[in-house]
Amino acid sequence: MVIVYIDRGHRYQFINATFEKWFGRSREESMMQSIRDVLGEEAYQLREAYLQRAFAGEEVEYEFTVDAEGAAGRRAFQTSYVPDVGESGTVEGVYGLIHEITKTKAEHTALQFAAATDTLTGIANRRRFDEQMAQSMQRTRAARAPMALAYLDIDRFKAINDSLGHHAGDEVLKEFAARLARSVRASDLVARLAGDEFVIILEGVNSAAEVRQIGAKIIDAVRQPFELASGPLPVTTSIGIAIFREGALTPAQLLDLADQALYAAKGQGRDGVALLEAA
Repeated sequence: MVIVYIDRGHRYQFINATFEKWFGRSREESMMQSIRDVLGEEAYQLREAYLQRAFAGEEVEYEFTVDAEGAAGRRAFQTSYVPDVGESGTVEGVYGLIHEITKTKAEHTALQFAAATDTLTGIANRRRFDEQMAQSMQRTRAARAPMALAYLDIDRFKAINDSLGHHAGDEVLKEFAARLARSVRASDLVARLAGDEFVIILEGVNSAAEVRQIGAKIIDAVRQPFELASGPLPVTTSIGIAIFREGALTPAQLLDLADQALYAAKGQGRDGVALLEAA
């Protein structure tokens, strides 16, 4: 841990040995020098507002990153500023306590990714979809640019599981997810809700015709035989798409509308697309 003491002129009055080791600045040369002179203008600008709050009597915490040497990427740190209040009640200086949190941040990021990812297919899961849907609908209302929600499942998937076994079924689900992801833009969210139920959030679409083209592209991609250990397997999908432009519709209501469109696609004989527009 780095420990420093900063006076009212934002100069270092004390620096421990770890400071030199972590940040490559000499203790002797940095003592009694301003933060600006020791760390540079950009680093000082990051710290200045937090220091002002600390000198006003507030305990402050913030995070920052620095470039690491070699191929190590960036190191992350958390700083705590603790006011040193004198007998008169005036803040005479500020103690700075700095902890490295690079590993903790990496673990947190990995946990966040895992919590939002479907373990079988590697695409987004229901939790990530729910978060994205609310945000996408808000952006659509603000931008007045339509979005579409596609709801898909694999035609007669139960028969695949029953005849070939769950392992083959899992292989079909993984390949199906991969084909969906390759068929849409990188900015579109492809998620698995449960079983063989998948959804795609398509923001910023221009027209119903464009949405139908996207649906047709997915249909064609899925029609290519799936290469399983037991041999090639013909697979098809049905797609229901709900188009949303504006209004007070909730994410659950839009999902229900896309589900209704999916049932319409199945009613038309499967292996096709049906569209519904939100009122």
